[in-house]
This record gives sequence, structure tokens and C-alpha cells, in this order.
Amino acid sequence: AGECNDIDLKYLSDTFERVVLTDVDEPSILDGIARQGLKDTSHLEVFQVEYTGLENVGFFDTLSSLCCDNAPVSQMSEFIENALTNVRSADMSKIAPEGFDIVLSCPVYTQIVFTQAEVLMEILAHYSTYSHEDKHTLLQSVSDNMSSLIEKYNNLLLSLTKQNGRLVMLTDIIEAHPSGELIGSIN
Repeated sequence: AGECNDIDLKYLSDTFERVVLTDVDEPSILDGIARQGLKDTSHLEVFQVEYTGLENVGFFDTLSSLCCDNAPVSQMSEFIENALTNVRSADMSKIAPEGFDIVLSCPVYTQIVFTQAEVLMEILAHYSTYSHEDKHTLLQSVSDNMSSLIEKYNNLLLSLTKQNGRLVMLTDIIEAHPSGELIGSIN
């Protein structure tokens, strides 16, 4: 939900008996609720969720340790690939063991992709022993394996959607050919 800029909380509260808002940054959700000025928040539940699972397995701490130890770029690239492809997504079964009739995903793909790359670059900048080429190689490692995290996020959303339920995804990334034609099809 982030700061709830993409959703009308009054509409959701008036329309549904239970509205669950999740984000890695719980205070931003609470700020968004306050900013929208809802008088009755009894339909709203807020949960902090780190969707990728990377924080839960110490991905960034391990990466920082590898940098501190001046680990070879090949070792760091292998770590990044293994972590991004093998990490488990957030477990939200306690929030909705039976699933939801409607799951709405606010634009989050750029956050999943760019946050990981941004944190990596901050870590590498702190440990300035790596060359520009090394940094590029490691950033490419993140980029090459990001589709795995996106697929896990998509599967997480699907797992939260009841059979015959609806998944609504607002997106901030679409894939297009260089000519501008969208890749994929809508069924």
C-alpha cells in the first residue's frame, strides 16, 4: 500500500468488510491512512510485510560482509544469483489463510527491482575497493536474476487470491519492443 497514494481507502472501507494493507514500511501506510482522513478505520488491518524475503535471510548483511572481506566479484555474483533465485517470498498465510476475493497490488515492481540495485550500489560505494567494471558486473548480476523475484511476487499474489477471485495489478513497469509494441497479450 505504501503511502496509500494509489488507493481510495474510504471507497475500499465502504465497499469491503475487511481491507488488509501491507507494505515493508508500516509507518508509511499509517501516514497514508491519516492523510486520507478516514473517520472509521475498523475495516482496515495493517501488516508489515517484506515481500521478497531478502531482508529475512540477511541478504544485504551478507553482501556487506562479502564486500568488507574484499570477496572476489565472481563469489559475490554467485551469492547474488543464488540468493535471488532461491529466496522464499513472504509467508502471508497467517494474514489470509483462506485467501481474498480481491487482491489489489499497487505499483511495486520498480521498488522490487530498483531497491535491490540501489542498496547494492550503496554497499559497494561504502567499500570503494571495487572497480567500476566490478560494480557493473555485480549490478548486472542483480538485473539478470531479478525476474525470479518478480515471479515469486506474482505467485505470492496469486496464492492470496481465492479460486474465482480477482487479482488487480497496478503496474509501473511494462515490457515493450523497441518499436513501442507491448510484449505479451491480454486474455
